[in-house]
Amino acid sequence: MQHQSNTPITIKKHWVNYILPGFLGFLGLLILLLDGVFFKIVGGLWTLYCILLILTIASVKWTLSDKQLTISKGILPWNKIFWQIPIFDIYETIYNHNIIGYYLGYGQIIIRRTEGVTSSIEGFRLANASRFANLTNQLVQEQKSLKHSFVASPFISAPSSKSLIEELQHLADLRKSGDINQAEYDHMKAILMARS
Repeated sequence: MQHQSNTPITIKKHWVNYILPGFLGFLGLLILLLDGVFFKIVGGLWTLYCILLILTIASVKWTLSDKQLTISKGILPWNKIFWQIPIFDIYETIYNHNIIGYYLGYGQIIIRRTEGVTSSIEGFRLANASRFANLTNQLVQEQKSLKHSFVASPFISAPSSKSLIEELQHLADLRKSGDINQAEYDHMKAILMARS
């Protein structure tokens, strides 16, 4: 499937993530069937824990749009995690897999936000991780080329027929839409102000 403009792509955890909690939940149900109050309590709590674990795994969702990457997980309101990362803040996306992941179609995604030593966001055993990482890197490269072409554009280097107010308004619109960040806005504004 080819990525289309304004169409978000969503990936979730691969089905292999549910095997262990499902098996442990089944064992909890078997313990629940044993005679004795102790076994009923332990089996019930064990089964409940496995159900919550399965629901938590099912809640993990990575969504990629043209403007941002959104990562959400968690089912309980006080324990829900929600990240929104603009595409221009992503430095690169790394994809890894083991041999089983290669054949079953899952892998690990690492999102690095800046060059050099930095914190990263990782997702393990995500379905279609390779395709998702490739699309993310493609959007990051498009964003970088847009930024470089804008900085090198005649908008800054050559005088235009637009007034200073119109050029500043255009710059503010670009910052508001997320095409440039605050530092780029300040730099280009200083160039425009010096030119006038």
